[in-house]
Order: sequence, then C-alpha cells, then structure tokens
Amino acid sequence: MAVVDRRRFLQGSGSVAVAGVVTGFPSIVRGAGRRVVIVGGGSGGATAAKYMGIADRRAEVVLIEPNKAYHTCYMSNEVLSGRREISTIRHTYAGLEDRGVKVFHDLVIGIDPLKKMIRTQSGGAVEILRIFFAGLCALMVLSMSALAAEPRIEVL
Repeated sequence: MAVVDRRRFLQGSGSVAVAGVVTGFPSIVRGAGRRVVIVGGGSGGATAAKYMGIADRRAEVVLIEPNKAYHTCYMSNEVLSGRREISTIRHTYAGLEDRGVKVFHDLVIGIDPLKKMIRTQSGGAVEILRIFFAGLCALMVLSMSALAAEPRIEVL
C-alpha cells in the first residue's frame, strides 16, 4: 500500500483547488455518470457534497463518513475561551440528507480500481464513478498509479 503523508497530500491539494476553480464542480459531476462519491464528511466533505448536489440536481452524491456528527473548527476558539458551548459547533448530516445526499456512516478501508469499487469496514461496497477525498491527512491506497491509469476513474 502506498501512503501519502500529510505534506504531500496538502501539496497536491493546491492543484486540486486550482482545478476546481478553473473547471468548477459541474464538470466534476457532468462526466461522472451522475454519481460522485465523497470520502470524508467534515467541513470540506460536507460542503463539497452540498454544492455538488446544487451544481447538478440529477447527480447522485454519496458521502461516506464514519461519524454521525462533526465539530467545525470555525468558532472553536470561542469554545476554548468559554464564550460558546461546544454543542453550537456540532453538525449532523440531516441537512445534507434533506438535500438528497446519500450519507453512509462507515469507514473506507480500500479502493479497488479494477472493479471500480470502494470497500467499507462494515463489508459494504460503493461503485466509483468519480471520487472526491475530503480532509484526509493520510491517504492510503493500494496503488495510486493504477487509479490514474484507469480512464474512467479520476482521483481529484
């Protein structure tokens, strides 16, 4: 398994951010066979899920996140200083589900680029058409080159 450390992941994220601005979310969704799988549901993943769904309402947006809720880093300093309760920065995925995002609370444990599937800890599998990794500090993939070589799978 190849391991991408945080520094390399963040360096690569810069080019992804530029590509997103240049091409926009609609192009990510349009060529996706109408399904985008987002791995990671913190602030970045939740925001990506929301706006990909807005960009193309016909697209199937799937979010895979093991936790039932997340706490934003926004306003967390006020929590630390005692001016705000931690419950005020806690968010669930109900709003995304109301928007039609399919949320699976599970942990991604593998990606099979040949079968175009993501495997989860519970034994589930989700077909990959397009994949968006959100907020991962360490990305472990069997072979990034195999993903890049497969013409119908894009690692964004």
